[in-house]
Amino acid sequence: MSTTSSDLELVSSLFDDVDLPVVYFKRVPDTDVLYTNEKYRSEFSDSDVVAGERKLSENGVELHYHQDVDFTVELLSVDGWKKYQCRRLGFGRGAVDIYIDITTYSKKKEYVDVLHRLLRHNLRNETNVILGHACMALEDLEEGTKAYESVNKVVERVEHLRGLSDETQIIRGVIDNPRPLKAVDLNKHITRVVSSYDSQYPDVDFSLNLSSDCIVWANNRLEHLVTSLVDNSIRHNSLPVSVNIDTSTTTDTIRFRIWDDGVGIPELEQKVATGDITVDSLSHGSGLGFWAVKWISDRIGASVSFPGEHSDSDILIEFQRPPE
Repeated sequence: MSTTSSDLELVSSLFDDVDLPVVYFKRVPDTDVLYTNEKYRSEFSDSDVVAGERKLSENGVELHYHQDVDFTVELLSVDGWKKYQCRRLGFGRGAVDIYIDITTYSKKKEYVDVLHRLLRHNLRNETNVILGHACMALEDLEEGTKAYESVNKVVERVEHLRGLSDETQIIRGVIDNPRPLKAVDLNKHITRVVSSYDSQYPDVDFSLNLSSDCIVWANNRLEHLVTSLVDNSIRHNSLPVSVNIDTSTTTDTIRFRIWDDGVGIPELEQKVATGDITVDSLSHGSGLGFWAVKWISDRIGASVSFPGEHSDSDILIEFQRPPE
């Protein structure tokens, strides 16, 4: 089956003005480039060389030309070797390849991956050493003295750093490993989280008012969301503290509400959770908990607001019901 002029006209009409490198080729039996758009020709000075670099297999599996497939490939551009995400669209006996330059993204991701692993591993190890020595020092100090209070403050700050390390792991999972949405029992996650914290913090008084039929459209990250909010009510307040959790239903949504009788949530943290601010060197909060709340909510299509009706710590999350 030979390539007709109408095939070339169709490809040309579709991709001439596309601002991504596009090539149309066939292989009967050798690779034969039939069309390249202007962006392709400016990106790759020698289309014959690039055609010779055409990726024919992925992990040992043949990439057939009549199949639509995505793969990554390194090609020699006019600016040197680059990494591209390629979308191959089968067309007749050949295929159309569309390239997206992911070189910068790939390098940044590699940098973030390495930095994340090093920081998490080193931070955890170093804080464990500091915490161990600080706790030993506390045993030899008299409670109520300045030295005791000073070392105890070190213990508190180190435990905070350990919490940040755990939060980064959760957030990394939310960003890099999105989970499919499904029907999830909100009340089940709430009771499990509260039960865990109730046993750890006897000075926290939990009050639950959970409505029935609280099935939401979410994923397994929902428990991290609830955990972040409960943890915020405890760690950022002086004990004892009362934490109230309420769930209710509307025609279209399920509402989760949490508030406490503590110092309230700073405006900066509220803006983080609602997406009204971006973090920079001059505006940063005390932790990553509300970033976790924001990103998990974004992933599952939930909304975050701060009604302020019960207290300055009043947080409302509205979840979508599962589709019919």
